[in-house]
Amino acid sequence: MAFNILYNGEGDQSAALNLFSIAVYLDGFTEGLGLKSQAINTSALQSVVAALSGADFPHVDGCANASPFKKVAYFFVNFVFTS
Repeated sequence: MAFNILYNGEGDQSAALNLFSIAVYLDGFTEGLGLKSQAINTSALQSVVAALSGADFPHVDGCANASPFKKVAYFFVNFVFTS
């Protein structure tokens, strides 16, 4: 059984699921670094999620048909430059 961490379709429910997924993974990452608390800019995370679900995904056939590598690269670029 497969599941998506990101790119869970379109709509508000999908955006909320993507936002939750990013927050959970950030929490786990910082916990793994030994950080007891962290300040997370939720507005920046919402901007990243909005970019992920936008119509400007850089693939001819859209996000649904893009490779996982292109999806990760697009997430990375948006995450680094939005945050």
